[in-house]
Amino acid sequence: MGRPRRSIAKSITDPELQPPPQTIEEKEIELRQERAEKTPFRIKVHEDSYFPFTTYEVKGGTNVTYTVEIRSLTEKVNSCSCPDYKVNTLESCKHIEATLNFIRNAGKRNFSSYAKTGSNRIEIFLKQNGREACVRWPQNEEGLNKVRALLRPYLSASQTKLIDPVMGAACIENALEGSDEEVASKIRLSSHLMEWKTDQLLVRDRENDRRQFMDDVKEGKRSLQMLSSPLLPYQEQGMLHLAFQGKAILADDMGLGKTIQAIAACELLRRLNRAKKVLVVTPASLKGEWEEQIARFIGLPTLLVTGPRGHRLECYKRDSFFYLANYEQIRNDYAEIQSILNPDILILDEAQRIKNWQTKTAWSVKQLKTPYAFVLSGTPIENRIEEIYSIMQVVDSKILGPLYKFQQDFYSYNENNKPTALKNLNELHRRLSSVVLRRRKKDVEEQLPERTVNNFLVEIGPEQKVRYQEYSDRVARLLHTLKKRPLTPDESKRLQQNLACMRMIVDTPYILDEKCRECPKLEELEEILAGLMEDETCKVIIFSEWERMLHLVRELVKKLGFDFAWHTGSVPQDTRRADIKRFKEDPNCRLFLTTDSGSTGLNLQVANVVINLDLPWNPAKLEQRIARAWRKNQSRVVQVINLIAENTIEHRMLTTLAMKQAVADAVLDAMGDISELDLCSSRQDFIEKLEILTGQSATYQITPNDQKKKLVSPDEMKQDILGRHSDRIHLLELHQGKMLAVVDKADPPLKQSLSESAQGPVEVLDFETYTTLKRLVEAGLIQFTNGEKSILFKSQLIQADLIDLRTQKLEKATNLYKEAERKLQMVSLLKSGGFALEALPAAGEVFHKGMEILKVFEKAPDPMALQLKEELNNPQHPDASLNALFAWMENISSMMSQYALGIES
Repeated sequence: MGRPRRSIAKSITDPELQPPPQTIEEKEIELRQERAEKTPFRIKVHEDSYFPFTTYEVKGGTNVTYTVEIRSLTEKVNSCSCPDYKVNTLESCKHIEATLNFIRNAGKRNFSSYAKTGSNRIEIFLKQNGREACVRWPQNEEGLNKVRALLRPYLSASQTKLIDPVMGAACIENALEGSDEEVASKIRLSSHLMEWKTDQLLVRDRENDRRQFMDDVKEGKRSLQMLSSPLLPYQEQGMLHLAFQGKAILADDMGLGKTIQAIAACELLRRLNRAKKVLVVTPASLKGEWEEQIARFIGLPTLLVTGPRGHRLECYKRDSFFYLANYEQIRNDYAEIQSILNPDILILDEAQRIKNWQTKTAWSVKQLKTPYAFVLSGTPIENRIEEIYSIMQVVDSKILGPLYKFQQDFYSYNENNKPTALKNLNELHRRLSSVVLRRRKKDVEEQLPERTVNNFLVEIGPEQKVRYQEYSDRVARLLHTLKKRPLTPDESKRLQQNLACMRMIVDTPYILDEKCRECPKLEELEEILAGLMEDETCKVIIFSEWERMLHLVRELVKKLGFDFAWHTGSVPQDTRRADIKRFKEDPNCRLFLTTDSGSTGLNLQVANVVINLDLPWNPAKLEQRIARAWRKNQSRVVQVINLIAENTIEHRMLTTLAMKQAVADAVLDAMGDISELDLCSSRQDFIEKLEILTGQSATYQITPNDQKKKLVSPDEMKQDILGRHSDRIHLLELHQGKMLAVVDKADPPLKQSLSESAQGPVEVLDFETYTTLKRLVEAGLIQFTNGEKSILFKSQLIQADLIDLRTQKLEKATNLYKEAERKLQMVSLLKSGGFALEALPAAGEVFHKGMEILKVFEKAPDPMALQLKEELNNPQHPDASLNALFAWMENISSMMSQYALGIES
């Protein structure tokens, strides 16, 4: 008799009989299987006669081709060339899973048969752990005597591994080249194993190079001095680290000469005949600085990569040693750089530019494959430890492993799976120590000049206090809301804007309102300069985050009669370079006025004073500013002066922003006993920190104020409007008594409210319309009237450079193009399979996205678009219509590239 039903029910619910929960590895494999099913991969078979145990070319959404080698349909012994497979430790990836699906779809019955018989060749391949080379023998071992004899010297006793994976693979490769076709056809030597073998031989070569070079230095045959200017001892160490590590990070404090050490390492490798071409990727503003440094210290041929894409491609064909490009150029040129230039050394300057692995720039840079890579950044961690993870993908992705394990190893999570703290930072430092070399200024202070820091507390003026309190009250209202519920995206944006305005106001209200010039910091600066300028050799760098603050400083120094250099993002590069040169060489040019555009890369050690008119959010930014003067070759004590608005958000930033610096210190420098750091992961934590930063009361109450004011002056009009709608107003102007308002969105309730405040009609434009008119004016197509006008208020957005607006448009268009590209891949897949008619609905979606892109750039549909629309609606020849769609989207892509180059230039 069978068991009672009650017993069966019990067995089902018995915890001991339940399947164990999924491990994180099982979840990750499942995720890759899902991606394999959802992504429209294009798969091409190599060596059809060996199908399915052969090599496949797999191309997916990124349009990059990876090679997949299938050795078994049931065991995890397959391999892929993609970055994920190399680090994930899962012995699979979405490309392998997609290839297995492809084989399965080719015939399920055949799949089962293939799974049983297995490969009919001897498979020699690398295990995913990167330490063992395995050998798999076919089921049918007849006629393998010659092959066994060829392989025997390199195999372990079990004949399932190579004794020496590197030399064994190299020797077998050479033996196969001299063997007959019958023997060669019975062995498949994995291309992934051979790539790994090449990399390992390079490692051995570098070790031999280091050993031989240092022996030669001891015997006096070679010198550590590679440049026209002597290297300091710590710089010699940095040069050797870069040259003989192969791929490494130099994370020295700013000012210790990372550029010089990298140039010296390039020269060392050139003398060892290991390098003939060096690609330097740097922010565009620093290309001239690199050119100057190379010319000064080594004088090797240097080529600046400039101009439109066609000209850049010609640059890559020219003979030189150094090629200087900027990050934006790599986005479009990485494939041609690899195929045409094929550099031996890649240098990434200010490498924090690739700290976010999700950006197109970071992805493009990581497509470049070179034997040597020098990653230079004084701040490889600015905000989050994931930044160093992204940068390490250029150096050695295996050191930190797959992202899911990295997050598991170094974050603690709450019950909602949200990170609450950092952990094991000592272990993270240990892993990085083999490739990261970091020296702080205090570590080499005996070789560097002293620096002193003075904080000058400045009381803000009466009008500043009133305006500061207005923004503070707005923050308080949002904090009051935040205590009840999470903020909406719009509310979060307003919170950020109001915090930024608080920081601007404590400098001067002039940044937001040109009619109010109150600025006690300017008075303090005048007294400081009066004392400094008595020393005729003194040169001063003056920083502010906001250009309009510098406008007031410029007026002051003109009044005082001091010559100065001017450096902001709105100044053309040629003019900036001329001013930098003048500041360095002209003894009468003693002041350098700059925004944060001058805080990275510039060597201004002729200065011995750095004055910060305001403090940046990030302490790393502050160090970047100071390092313009406090750096190698500085022969004097450097004085740092910070002007801080007393009892304001700026004053509180001195202590509350230490968290970011603590993370960088713990990971990069292993300072103190820090192994864990709490994160601000909950809303309550965020509220508490924000209240401390802004000085807000936790018990703030909203008090209604519906009292109607009688407006008697333009200023009162402005105050009433901004009091009601501060977060929606971008510009207020009076034109011969009539008000113009530029707003985020011109809806009827807002128009009515503005009319009430102005006690009359108001002309209202939305921000997008205003910026369109502004561009037309700048293009000379229309002209604003020259009548009398008075500007009551300008927002940050109105003051922003047009390039910021263009960048926003490009980002929006790029996102649309990515969406279109995914559909376009589906169209291509269906068309190539003979299903052109079935592809038309997806083609219509692509066309719609293309039209949206044209709308972003305010371009009318061209004749090609109108004809294509008609063809897609009434398809007479579907294949031809789809071809026309591909061509049209290619034109849109080209237009976007030209637009991006316009921003860059």
